[in-house]
Amino acid sequence: MRELFTDEPPLVTVLTSLAAGTDQLGAAVALKLGQQLDVVFPFREPSYPAHPEFTPPQSKMLHLLAAKARQTITLDGDYSSEQGRETAYTDARDLLLQNADLLVAVYAQNAPRRPGGTVDTVHRAIESGLPVVRIILNANQAQVSTRPILDCVRELLVLPELESHELKDALQRLAMMSGEATPPVVCTDSQLESLFKGTWDALHDLAGDCAPEELHQELPSSADINDDITLQPFAKFYDRASDLTLFFMRTYRGAFVLSYVLAGLAVAAAVSMLAVTIACSPDHPPLAAIVVLAAVKIAILVTLLLLQREGRKGRWQEAAADFRYLAELLRPMQWMHPVGTYPSAVELPLHTAPHDLRRTWMAWLVRALTRSAVCASANAPQKVTIDARAGSAALERAADEWIAGQIVYHAKAAARMQILLEGLERLASVLLWIVLGSAVVAAVMEIGHVKAAVIFGAIAAILPAFIAAIAGITFQSEAKRLAMRSRAMHEALRRQADVLRDKARDPKLDGTGRTARLLLKELSAMTIREASDWKVLYQVHEIHAG
Repeated sequence: MRELFTDEPPLVTVLTSLAAGTDQLGAAVALKLGQQLDVVFPFREPSYPAHPEFTPPQSKMLHLLAAKARQTITLDGDYSSEQGRETAYTDARDLLLQNADLLVAVYAQNAPRRPGGTVDTVHRAIESGLPVVRIILNANQAQVSTRPILDCVRELLVLPELESHELKDALQRLAMMSGEATPPVVCTDSQLESLFKGTWDALHDLAGDCAPEELHQELPSSADINDDITLQPFAKFYDRASDLTLFFMRTYRGAFVLSYVLAGLAVAAAVSMLAVTIACSPDHPPLAAIVVLAAVKIAILVTLLLLQREGRKGRWQEAAADFRYLAELLRPMQWMHPVGTYPSAVELPLHTAPHDLRRTWMAWLVRALTRSAVCASANAPQKVTIDARAGSAALERAADEWIAGQIVYHAKAAARMQILLEGLERLASVLLWIVLGSAVVAAVMEIGHVKAAVIFGAIAAILPAFIAAIAGITFQSEAKRLAMRSRAMHEALRRQADVLRDKARDPKLDGTGRTARLLLKELSAMTIREASDWKVLYQVHEIHAG
């Protein structure tokens, strides 16, 4: 792991609301030690810090410290009512905790637990697994209480406990993300790239020619939607993850289709050898033709075994799913980061527990990237206000860019997978009728002692291998499942877009960005679950030698 980190000393950022007392003391010490300061204000000025919680010197100190902060985030809390104050304090608490790696809390032993207060923040942190240092003040002493800091910090800095081969894969894929390693040659060689891409495209073209015409009419036209990821540092890693997904997925898809086709060709070569021998005199077989067919068959079998070995060794499908999942963790940041939030942990099916995606190198990397950025906003200004207007803008952008792009993507994916499914099924059905007809013709000719019977007999023997190959391709491509899932995602996202647009226009939208953060978290959970399904799906599919 040491190779993944620079030799520079770590830069600590203190995140605080600059409340009177130890908040201001901690901020002052951080700046004195040359560290960074980020500030979250629950209220706009002059409500904060002009209210009775601050003395004039404390209010002056707050302004002095805030002026030196890397970023100051202001929530538009309502100080005029008790409910408004409670909401603002809890929103500031949540924003602080979700952007913290360690909580340092100083409070009196008998301090009450008020929503958004110090004691409440400590309890929330402990419930979420955040490491906490508590300095509890009595009349004559300060008692320091810590949770197991070392274990918690290790979880933040070091990859989760993984099996040796999983750790090796994680380090290799992190190295690919950083550009210190490249994908295997089989994924990047230009000739192989053309072969695998051409194989997959040819499959779609063949299925498209066989599919009903009305399915082609369901393919949506290209829409001009600006859903590009431009927010740094996330955009650079998103683009890299997307490119790596394409490398590995193209190789895997092309390789497994090619394997089934080659298996059918191997059967064709074997049957052709037999047919040639039967058609000619057994005493004088055409050695040249037999040698050529035998060489073709052996070459095909060797190629199949190489594809299987390389596919299982490289686990292209798993690498593709990893990078796709990483991209889907990074994509939402374009629209969530401006309001100071990011995707939450997603509950996964029970059978995935040994490979919980929340404890992977992908989640670890996204957390590290999030920690390297400021807490909020797309262009990292020093002062950010998260109010009803900012929340409304975030929801509008998410609906018009993020969801709109995903709606078009899933509409196309559903239509393409349905075309692939029905086209291959029709092709298999046509081949089956040809087999039946060839078998009948071969039987009739055999009765009549017609030599040409061997040709129809060979056709009846060869085509079932390709019918089986089509069935294998249909199963391994998961065409039916992917079509169903994309249709479901398409409808769910359309409903979600309506909800976001309605909320964005709601005059009662809260002024702290809470509603926007919650809705965006729900949306990100939906897209991340879809990506996690890819990961679970491709753990069970490998390249087979037919």
